[in-house]
Amino acid sequence: MCSATDMAVLAGGNAEVCFSKYGSYPVRGKYRHEMALRILLACMESHAIRHKRYIVPVISVHMDFYIRVFVRIFTSASTVKSSPLKFSHVYQCVGCNSFHLQNVGRINSKDKRNIPLPNFCPTVPQECSECGGKFVMGGPIWSDPIHDRDWATSILSNIRATSGLYEAYAKISAILTSVSEVLFCFVFSFGYAYVV
Repeated sequence: MCSATDMAVLAGGNAEVCFSKYGSYPVRGKYRHEMALRILLACMESHAIRHKRYIVPVISVHMDFYIRVFVRIFTSASTVKSSPLKFSHVYQCVGCNSFHLQNVGRINSKDKRNIPLPNFCPTVPQECSECGGKFVMGGPIWSDPIHDRDWATSILSNIRATSGLYEAYAKISAILTSVSEVLFCFVFSFGYAYVV
């Protein structure tokens, strides 16, 4: 488990401090709380891979003025080599809420060994197709899922069965229900920051 209480930094209020602490630039968007979670996960992964370890997020939430992530840590030198595929840069339009993601790594489709390689130049246009504004680049962020839906569903059913034992049952149930219903195929989907 890892908690961060410096939401002003992680949410884009102080980009240079965020980069010095977490190795990532935040961008201001309606998804700033999810961005903070993804910056923290990227920081944890970047530290883990230095020791031939990698993380698998179990649950990541923001509440009040802090964020908290629960991860599993595994050791595998071969899996660590695929870590660049879990990171992305964010291109946020300064004129509207439009954004694009660019993976840091890619898989060479011509090679059967699936060796990760550096990605190509950004595919983002110079100007936003929605409003004509410029893009600012943030990241790198964690672009893999930030929750384990199966785990959340399992814990939710266990908590419902013993709801009388927990004083904070309503809050825990609401968080786990939100996590179990998040669309995992999207990063920054439907204002996730407002769901939890």
